[in-house]
Amino acid sequence: MGDVVSVPGRSQWGYYGLGYSNLLPPSTAENYPGMELDDEEDVQMATFASSPSLRSSNSTKTLSLAEVVFYHLPFLIPTSDKVSVLHHWISLDREKYDRVDPELASTVSVRRSNLVEDSFSRLFFMKDRIKENIKIEFVNDEGLQEAGFGTGLLKEFLSSLIPLAFDPHYGLFSPTSQQTLLPNRNCRYLQENTEKKFEFLGIITGKLVYEFIVAELPLSDFFIDQILSKMVCMSDIALYDSQMYSSILGIEGLSPKEIEELELTFSHEEKNPITGKIEQTNLVPGGSSIPVTARNVKSYGLAVTNYFVNASTQHCANAFRNGFSRIIPLEWVQHFNAPEFAFLLSGTRGPLDLKQLQDNTNYSNGYHRDHTVILIFWEVVSRFSPADQALLLKFTTACSRPPLLGFSALKPKFCIHQTEEGRLPTSATCVNQLKLPPIYDFDFMREKLLFVIQSNSGFELS
Repeated sequence: MGDVVSVPGRSQWGYYGLGYSNLLPPSTAENYPGMELDDEEDVQMATFASSPSLRSSNSTKTLSLAEVVFYHLPFLIPTSDKVSVLHHWISLDREKYDRVDPELASTVSVRRSNLVEDSFSRLFFMKDRIKENIKIEFVNDEGLQEAGFGTGLLKEFLSSLIPLAFDPHYGLFSPTSQQTLLPNRNCRYLQENTEKKFEFLGIITGKLVYEFIVAELPLSDFFIDQILSKMVCMSDIALYDSQMYSSILGIEGLSPKEIEELELTFSHEEKNPITGKIEQTNLVPGGSSIPVTARNVKSYGLAVTNYFVNASTQHCANAFRNGFSRIIPLEWVQHFNAPEFAFLLSGTRGPLDLKQLQDNTNYSNGYHRDHTVILIFWEVVSRFSPADQALLLKFTTACSRPPLLGFSALKPKFCIHQTEEGRLPTSATCVNQLKLPPIYDFDFMREKLLFVIQSNSGFELS
């Protein structure tokens, strides 16, 4: 299965056979030599994505070509099209929650200085109401409510919460040699209620996907496979610990006598980080009494792999999966492989596509595309480093990365609004708006923009 993630454009394969709302007319079938579609089949395809409920494997209903490809050959489908189908299903599901009066939305008040714990205590027990609109209220270090308030702050809230909750310093996750994240095997010593907290992290990750928000969340591929209940293989340990992987291969390459001289058993010894005592864990039942030999050395390698990338953190993955599935049914994401699921969470890295952003920008209160201030603004931004471009995007939309399907999918569209002269640039992230005063000097524009996007002051600049 390939790791290539094609985004955000669409290929012909993405349309052919899928049949969600943007299916091309049947006349385009002539573009695919040797394959023809009749009108009846195209009708089936057009209704394929109308229900999020996936078909069970023992269903007797005849599958359309769309369903055959989607359920059994998902690797043929571009990632962007899988995302479009998932977003369609989510939109259908959200209709019943969007009927709730916004004035009756739950209010969640959180301190920026204690964001993870406050969020856990207020959101974990909301049950199905977590799918509804949520009003966020940020409290600053002085105990005062910040200027922003309402359902539009959800992006700011999730984008601020996730880096803190998944930070290895918090204790629930550890970095791999590839600088991705997997559960910390010692988390039970570092945090209380670890399984509930992993379930909570699954909930907020599901909420991230449910709200079409992306965040920098580099989960390891094999932890994603655990979440999706997919098989973890021996090569995955190379992503966990490349030295350990090399060591296992080295042991397998030894002679029978050399293996016996190592006096290994099907067990693992590790120091308890709290007591400092050495603790022994059996890799298989009765493993401490089973010596490793040339005949079973490959089984030993598999047992070590299973322990480190599966068994030792399975309870964490199970809890995370339970939380995620409270928001997004697992059947809805089974057609994603691990790199595609990582893209679903985090989008794309690298410099912004400024041309695409410009083409999808609105202007208000006197500004227009050819206004002198706007021309200076785009010139300044084009010379920003990729990191500063990401900060500008975060400052204005609360997300440092573009929408999964490109800026044309950003709702509402990015907008630059003219404000009074002499003010600092500010933003309204709930409507993706940059409030830019008229600045006609390139260097002064650059200075003011860099100041506000690097200040990390939340809504205090307002």
